[in-house]
Amino acid sequence: MILSSIWAIATLVLAYLYFQQCRTQNVKFIDSLRLALVRHNTKDDWFGILFLVFLLIAPLVVGFSFYLKSDANVVVVLAFLIWIYQWIKAIWNSSVETE
Repeated sequence: MILSSIWAIATLVLAYLYFQQCRTQNVKFIDSLRLALVRHNTKDDWFGILFLVFLLIAPLVVGFSFYLKSDANVVVVLAFLIWIYQWIKAIWNSSVETE
């Protein structure tokens, strides 16, 4: 339970830092995540990649903190796979031109 709280706080801090960077550059949030995955050469790009990793693994951390000792952990894994699929689809299909 404590780990999931720390994970959520870290994810929110990274999201805030990366969202502020996107606002200063006038770039859409999802497009900036795709650019961060493509070029990953600046510190801001690494904030985006780290935020994306924290965001993608968040359902596992939170779900397993509640359902690890029950049979509901199968539902957590299925929700995680759907979560990953939707985020990767959204990032992959964003309409940004890479440099």
